[in-house]
Amino acid sequence: IGKAVRMEDEGWFDPWLLLTAYRNKIKSLGVEIRHARVRGFQPGKTVVVEDIKTNQTELLHYNKFVNATGIHAKFTNRLLNQVIPPDCRFELPVTPQRNPTFNIACKE
Repeated sequence: IGKAVRMEDEGWFDPWLLLTAYRNKIKSLGVEIRHARVRGFQPGKTVVVEDIKTNQTELLHYNKFVNATGIHAKFTNRLLNQVIPPDCRFELPVTPQRNPTFNIACKE
């Protein structure tokens, strides 16, 4: 969720609840969620990427993966671009943003 903005008479939006619902749904569809730091990718002989290197000792071997690394997505994409052919490389327009929220109570 990029940003959540509340306007007058809009109601409430709970981004954490929405993300939890997405996570529960994809888990019910058989998606495995792994919590690890991506350190690199291992190119394959017949596929572009065969394994994912993480900060854990094992190599993750999947035929599909989703870059859901949040504010680190651009860095993860750079690691991927190091091993894929030049004509398949792409950039992600993802940049972290600091969005502070202030709640102010005013009697007047």
